[in-house]
Amino acid sequence: MCNLYHMSPREHVERYFRVQLPLEYREVAVGPFNTGLFVRRSEDGLAAVMGQWGMIAPGSKARRPTSRAILTN
Repeated sequence: MCNLYHMSPREHVERYFRVQLPLEYREVAVGPFNTGLFVRRSEDGLAAVMGQWGMIAPGSKARRPTSRAILTN
């Protein structure tokens, strides 16, 4: 999986997935531990939500790891 991607234009995402995007959606580059769009299943079909791009270790007190450098392509 790539660790850096660009968010598509709002209209393209809404039309392709048939979802309403959150107001905070921005067409920017998203890398590790930035906020990105996730489309997931919901009771009504699909839902578009914003969340952290990158895993958070179980029991972590911070969203970003402090023990090692963040590597990007």
